[in-house]
Amino acid sequence: MAFTSNNKYLLPVFLSPVSIVVDIGMEGGSFTKECLDRGVGMVYGFDAQQKMVELATENLKEYADKVKLYHQAVVRSDEDNYQYLYNGYPVDAVRFDFIISHLERVDILRLNCRGNEYPILYTTNYLDRINSIIVDFTELKGLQNASKTASALRVGTLNHFKIKDLQTFLETKGFKTKVKRNNPLSKRGILWAYRPQGFPFFI
Repeated sequence: MAFTSNNKYLLPVFLSPVSIVVDIGMEGGSFTKECLDRGVGMVYGFDAQQKMVELATENLKEYADKVKLYHQAVVRSDEDNYQYLYNGYPVDAVRFDFIISHLERVDILRLNCRGNEYPILYTTNYLDRINSIIVDFTELKGLQNASKTASALRVGTLNHFKIKDLQTFLETKGFKTKVKRNNPLSKRGILWAYRPQGFPFFI
């Protein structure tokens, strides 16, 4: 599959060959390929759908020595949940902190998790290892019910997830942030966060 890039993630023309990227919710690998085309040294990609992992494997075969792809759902770090239901089907799950704990640093973390970005970021103990973050975010509210989805996303008593709150949280952890919604009224968009010593690629 040929990808057409409009660089919606505002990546720079060149990235360091020693850079490490973690791409969660990689789908067909388009973001991963944009990073690799710019010189990134290694990408760890995760997706809950087997067909997406297979598609990404095919699309990224020219970079086979620079990618490690996993058919796993990445979940929050405050619970021992090693199985995840995706569209009703069980998928092996891995805690976010388990991934990051095995890496000295992460230069770019990209999250495309349909709401799971909030518990993943709110419950990690390893934000200090991450230089920059890109989130394809979805705002959620009203997780008052007892459904499995609400239970999986809720963090303590927090059950309304707004991107402004995530921005504030990341800024208290030393990141600078910027948000672009798909349109002014949209609940979806992109969040960029970076540390001063990281990649200020959206300024």
